[in-house]
Amino acid sequence: VNYDWSDRNTNMTVKKENYSGLMRELEQREKKVNDIQAMGDKLVRDGHPGKKTVEAFTAALQTQWSWILQLCCCVEAHLKENMAYYQFFADVKEAQDKMKKMQESMKKKYSCDRSTTATRLEDLLQDAVEEKEQLNEFKTLLNGLNKRSRSVIQLKPRNPTTPIKGKTPIQAVCDFKQQEITVHKGEECALLNNSQPFKWKVLNRSGNEAVVPSVCFLVPPVNKEAVDSVSSLDSNLQQMTSMWQMLHINLKSLLSWQYLTRDFTQIRSWNIAMLKTMKPEEYRLVMRNLEAHYQDFMRDSQDSQLFRPDDRMQVEDDYNKVSQHFDNLLRSMEKGEFQVVRPKGEWCKARHG
Repeated sequence: VNYDWSDRNTNMTVKKENYSGLMRELEQREKKVNDIQAMGDKLVRDGHPGKKTVEAFTAALQTQWSWILQLCCCVEAHLKENMAYYQFFADVKEAQDKMKKMQESMKKKYSCDRSTTATRLEDLLQDAVEEKEQLNEFKTLLNGLNKRSRSVIQLKPRNPTTPIKGKTPIQAVCDFKQQEITVHKGEECALLNNSQPFKWKVLNRSGNEAVVPSVCFLVPPVNKEAVDSVSSLDSNLQQMTSMWQMLHINLKSLLSWQYLTRDFTQIRSWNIAMLKTMKPEEYRLVMRNLEAHYQDFMRDSQDSQLFRPDDRMQVEDDYNKVSQHFDNLLRSMEKGEFQVVRPKGEWCKARHG
């Protein structure tokens, strides 16, 4: 009866050991109780002169033994709910630590600039896809924790240092009867005073008040602390998802910029002599890649933190100049070879394939 099931007593190992010890002791005593009960019944049947005394004694013994068994049910219920309580908050703490570690890792790993090579950026983007999967796994984990949070009992109201306000709902985990009050297992009552750790002043549904062993009751959900802890995790996950999206955009814009810079360098190096050594499908492919990389950059850099509007304007200017450089080379090469003006449609075909 006098056992602390509040949040002050966090050692679940000791609780389990105490419960196991109690059950072993009860198993040993059960045979003695049954033997005494059988002996008393025999004395009553045989018409013992002290029949009434024997009957009173055996009845009292049965009442006490039944109460002990009821207490076992209470202990078992508290043990089960305490295990679920501490496991839940341990899982929340583990999730918090994992999310914090992942967030720090993402900031460090994906912080890049224009000096980062294309190969490195390609590898990071691949890793980012895996990180996204981890974020999805966190979402699944939080959904499970959110569901569990609704069934976590309250332990703080069991602590006398946490005064209750008004009538706190409690639930009986066993049958209990005394002169002032009768309570049945599963019945909802109200906790009026928790100033004593092991004896509570309670009110049953019939309106009767009495001081009852606190072990007979659980303080049921909802546990606001449990619900709030999951809400906090969900908020952290949303921040991490937003951070991932921004880092992903930054990586993509850098990669498309690297591709585009490489295209610019390649095309600027061309002259008529080089162009003549290339097959038309070769330089057409390069120009198609230039166009694709330019469009990718303009799309990806729009929301990137790494490229300002003037950066985008500079890239657009470089793109136009490089495209013009290729057009001039193509025209010069065609004029030199054929000494005729080719139809406009044919030139467009040569440029774009």
